[in-house]
Amino acid sequence: MNSALAALPASRVAEYSALLPLSQHITRVELTWDPHVGGAGMLRAGCDQHMFAAGRQLPQLKQLVLGAPASFWDWAGTSDQYAMRVKGVGPCLGEGSLSRLVSCCPGPEQLWIAGLMQPGAAVYNNMKPLLRLTALRELCVGGRAVNDDVACFVLARLSSLQRLGVFAAGNFTDEGLRALTRLQQLQHLEVVGCGISAEVSTNILACYNSRWYDSDDERSIKPRIQLKQQDPLPPV
Repeated sequence: MNSALAALPASRVAEYSALLPLSQHITRVELTWDPHVGGAGMLRAGCDQHMFAAGRQLPQLKQLVLGAPASFWDWAGTSDQYAMRVKGVGPCLGEGSLSRLVSCCPGPEQLWIAGLMQPGAAVYNNMKPLLRLTALRELCVGGRAVNDDVACFVLARLSSLQRLGVFAAGNFTDEGLRALTRLQQLQHLEVVGCGISAEVSTNILACYNSRWYDSDDERSIKPRIQLKQQDPLPPV
């Protein structure tokens, strides 16, 4: 038994296997929890080996939302609460997790996994399977696992993306944001609670009908960037 499986309580293996329906006709799965209510996350390290077990196929799944409740992020710029919850969901996806997910669910157009990827030296390789999701239009990621290397060599190569959210990722800095200017199809980018400097944010936001949030409200997670545009992001 490997370390990932050892982290799973034996009594819950069957529960994890049942979290995703067996029907090949399912089109949407939302498995979310609020870490501010009830404490620990619903998923533990190793759960993906049962949820996305070898041989399981969900070919028609278009929307997969895992982690913090989607209701806290509505693409309307009210996402501080979502970022706070991303920080608390607890990482549970590690080496091989996304490869298993992609093999099981090859065609999602919407994927939310913010805060669920485990940080570490291999995080770039662990997130590379996202490049196999050629139908992906909307992606939500975040947490300590999302850094500039992930932005440069994974996120910036997801050429079909139209919407991207990056939350509570302190290792995602100006370099990572610059890399995202290569996404020609991107229409909406939201960055909350990351390591972006005000100078770079202002440079980008000055070019488009966008907003730079720097509220004095202590509950607000800074910096926050919201971009909406018809044209590609400007180089910075």
